[in-house]
Amino acid sequence: PVLTIYISLFSILLALLGRKERQSGMSLQQENSLRQSEMLEFLENTKRGYDTVLIYGLQKNMTAAFRKLSSDLSRVQEKVQWKQNKTNIMVMAFLVMLSLTSVLMGNIFIARETLSAAQLLAIISLTNNLFKPFQCVMSDLYQVVSIRKVEQKLLGLLAKEQDCTYGITESDKEKKAAVSVMKEGFELNLPSLMIQEKEILHGIHMDVHPGEKILLLGANGSGKSTLLKYILGQFGIEKNRCFMDGIDVSNLSEEERYAYFALINADCFLIPGTVIDNIDCCRPVSHEVIQEAWKLAELYELNENKNAQILSGGQKQKTAIARAIVSGKKFLLWDEAFSAVDAESRHNIEKKLLCSKELTIIAVEHRMSKENYFYFDKVILLENGTIYRMGTPAELQEENFVLELLEDDFK
Repeated sequence: PVLTIYISLFSILLALLGRKERQSGMSLQQENSLRQSEMLEFLENTKRGYDTVLIYGLQKNMTAAFRKLSSDLSRVQEKVQWKQNKTNIMVMAFLVMLSLTSVLMGNIFIARETLSAAQLLAIISLTNNLFKPFQCVMSDLYQVVSIRKVEQKLLGLLAKEQDCTYGITESDKEKKAAVSVMKEGFELNLPSLMIQEKEILHGIHMDVHPGEKILLLGANGSGKSTLLKYILGQFGIEKNRCFMDGIDVSNLSEEERYAYFALINADCFLIPGTVIDNIDCCRPVSHEVIQEAWKLAELYELNENKNAQILSGGQKQKTAIARAIVSGKKFLLWDEAFSAVDAESRHNIEKKLLCSKELTIIAVEHRMSKENYFYFDKVILLENGTIYRMGTPAELQEENFVLELLEDDFK
């Protein structure tokens, strides 16, 4: 009985001494997992929003944000490694002490003939069986505590204001994204676009004049979004395919090409930081320009210092619209840019953009009010990757795609 009690007490002491180290280690493991998740999410979002980064000149911001996340992750991983090494040494030391003491005490009892070797083994086995439930209960308790810590950590990360200017110098902030204004027009001649040995677009010819508003319609998979991506140069541009003001776009650098375009899409990309950071892209912009864009995008309910990563889908799209206006670029590509915005705001914002004489717009939409539909100058219907009909809104208003577009408005 004395030996059984001794081994049990020693085992419990081992558990209590290791509890603090274990809790600390698990906390670090959780933080490490969170940092890894943040890094993976950041990389995935950056890949998804690569065009947006280039269009608005956000490379410095994203590089700085990446370095900060990478630094945080490395710091946590170093702590985790150090804690694991320390814990392993402690556990091994305690186990060796426990084993040596058990064997020593057992030998003393065996020498006095008060205990047999078989009984000693039975006592150790019994002690382990008694200790195991206690260990399981403690483990479950650790998991409950850990889950609460993860919850608090996530809430803290969501509520925390992130600084997108980390590592960016004042001279970097002064460097605005290049802006070029189309003066004569944009021409696209695309005989064929092959992606992974499959023809996605063919027989596409478009002429876009400054200030013109063009609506692309078609069934899912007809090539509308792919056409916008091609215009941006995502698939590369061959010679004599695209001309901007008479200049072959294939001769322009990536920066020169992106200087013409502003982009708004359904899955809009926002940089880490506040709402105002995303609108002015962390660069000096006059208060009047910000207020004009804020009013046009109907961001009345938003605090400009709110963390942009926790905005609703509609609020993110409104922020992206304001960013496009503040950028000063006059060639606007929008792809389901208002899909998450409420009907009234969508109608008002669309109307303001379409009534602007300065903006040139190529839009992809699946729903729209009848009033705004007639603000477009030209409607292009796509089917199986090619243009099968083109005309004014009045000429094409009886087409099935147009009727489906305006169906909600009729209802």
